Amino acid sequence: MKKFIFFLFLGTLILFCGTNIKANVFASNIRATFDGNFPANITYVLNQPASWVIITIAEVGGPGVKTIMITTGNGVNVGFNDVNWDGSLDGGGTATSGVWSITIEAGDDVGSDGFELISYETGPDSWYWSSAGVIGNRNNGSLYFGMAYVTERYGGTSGNPGAKNTIKGLYLHDSFGRYLGGQQNIAYAEGNSVIPWGDYATDRGSPWGVTIGPDDRVYCFVLPSNRDDVKHGGLAVGDGLWSISSVETILDFNDQSNHNSISDALVIGLGADRWLYTVEQTSVRTGSDNDSATDSDGFDTSHVKRYALGDAGGLFTGPGEVVIPSSVMKNSFRIEMDSEGFLYVVQQSYAALAIMDNLYGLSKWDVSSLPATEVWHIGLNDAPEHSDSLANADARATNFNGLGMNEAAGYLYVGRRNTPRPLHNVIIYRMSDGAWMGDFASAESVVGGVITNLIGGGGRNFHDVNVDAAGNVMVVNSSFEAFRIFSPPDGPNSFTTSSPYFIDVDNGTVIPVELSSFTASVNAEGNVLLNWTTATEINNQMFEIERRSKEGQFITIGYVEGYGTTTEPQEYSYVDNTVGTGIYHYRLKQIDFLGTYEYSDEIEVEVNGPLTFVLEQNYPNPFNPSTLIKYSVPENGFVKLSVYNLVGEEVNLLVSGQVDAGFYEIEFNATALPSGIYFYKLQAGNFIETKKMVLMK
Repeated sequence: MKKFIFFLFLGTLILFCGTNIKANVFASNIRATFDGNFPANITYVLNQPASWVIITIAEVGGPGVKTIMITTGNGVNVGFNDVNWDGSLDGGGTATSGVWSITIEAGDDVGSDGFELISYETGPDSWYWSSAGVIGNRNNGSLYFGMAYVTERYGGTSGNPGAKNTIKGLYLHDSFGRYLGGQQNIAYAEGNSVIPWGDYATDRGSPWGVTIGPDDRVYCFVLPSNRDDVKHGGLAVGDGLWSISSVETILDFNDQSNHNSISDALVIGLGADRWLYTVEQTSVRTGSDNDSATDSDGFDTSHVKRYALGDAGGLFTGPGEVVIPSSVMKNSFRIEMDSEGFLYVVQQSYAALAIMDNLYGLSKWDVSSLPATEVWHIGLNDAPEHSDSLANADARATNFNGLGMNEAAGYLYVGRRNTPRPLHNVIIYRMSDGAWMGDFASAESVVGGVITNLIGGGGRNFHDVNVDAAGNVMVVNSSFEAFRIFSPPDGPNSFTTSSPYFIDVDNGTVIPVELSSFTASVNAEGNVLLNWTTATEINNQMFEIERRSKEGQFITIGYVEGYGTTTEPQEYSYVDNTVGTGIYHYRLKQIDFLGTYEYSDEIEVEVNGPLTFVLEQNYPNPFNPSTLIKYSVPENGFVKLSVYNLVGEEVNLLVSGQVDAGFYEIEFNATALPSGIYFYKLQAGNFIETKKMVLMK
């Protein structure tokens, strides 16, 4: 049950007055359609109305350019817009060949003068019962750029008008807060069916939070409360849509031998340099609030940890490494990391505990080498007025539980619990030195100096805060039961977005990496043959081939180089000769030169046992000093595989014992034998076959 919300009407508004960062309106989901005949159609989504939009269509590697400027109507509206390009060019003439990139600059000539609500405040899209985590994709040029992700940890129906039952799981939103696809059943990620959220942290906290890596993958994690009989804690990952075939567990939700319950996570680096940082609660008590010493949703200790995930898929079983132990920082709860590698940490504590143990609510750390070194921390009172009398007197910078970063502006946004409007529960600090720069109330909207109370509660039960690519502030709060986005008071602003799609005039198409087929078959030797074809490719570095058994996790089994950028169909193949009998699932991970990637659909193939006994010719032959011998047996039984010299003496016994039906491969090393002709013989039941091989040193 939610905690009772008190409304304290005191204090005054503190308007944010930091440096203007001109980037609040932006375009996302930029796509194109072109069939070889102009006009080409370009569609995109704006997160708020724009004063103007400039679409630039530029010839890749050539001089051609087309500029389209829009100032009214379709093209500058919040939400969906579409514009046609007739093929004409700024310098005259028409685009008759080449590949053309698309960028869109959106501008707002006025901007906001206070923290103004800009998200889609309409039920049921914005309403949640107990949303706990929020993040936006900031990877410009990505297929998923601008999308927002929200986790519902509890499940229930908001009291706001038009609300629907919101079940536990991850939800997808467009850049202005509307359900992706305009419907809840579309916004509820399909991959939720892979992870049984209802079995974990059954009271609340499953999933608790969400983060996005530089490769566009979305990570969700679990944080149980003290009301849970069994404490779960784990982390799963999926692609930008959390499609079913992409979701896999990285840190196990049941077996916590190498980790603990997770209150926050972030991912840095790509490929072999991918690292996962977590905040994990190390005490018997676990939870998300920590409002008092006896809080049913509070915790006692935690630490910051990291894991060298690299490019491996599937379950991570390594030990990880503690970055900031609980002996150094007792109540770490949220983290962010800047592009220089500095770590920012929020501590979650109530006033009496913070005063007793000097638990500073926000600090900056150098983690380039361990032990980590603190750069700065804020003071216990470096925050606006608090509703709690003890906190208000001596520890206003407490009850912190959300952290977002706008590195371009140089600011950190911290969410604070137990601070209903008109008090301010989002506080801004400067990244360089921790200076307190301003604050606002997430249950209010400020336009033209006029403060408007927003629908729902006063914002006491704050859960998370984050920042989108253009500097807008995203919050989730179970008091007002909503996901909200605020434009900061930055004044006039603009932002330029790159589309992941290119218009190919030569071939009358649009080119991302477009997979046109992906198939699997089994040959006579029991190997799986994978074949796939691309219709077009853009910036394609490679394909990573991943496989899992029927009940297992995906593992990487090989790589095939891509063709970079091409408009010609390309054919690829890969032979997996490491399987036995059984059912297997395969998928492709297409990786571009920027490190971003997408997964193909999953395909299934069944490898049956051999129908007959087979002894294959060794390879290589002649050989020095090693060669491979393959054989297959259609039934379980005793098998003997031996090597003989020219006079019939057995010189090596390779196999002798019970063997299951299947395909086999064994290496014969003849380092100790002289050059010459040898024979190898397979005996299995009534089957006997002998073949010749030549050792040539």
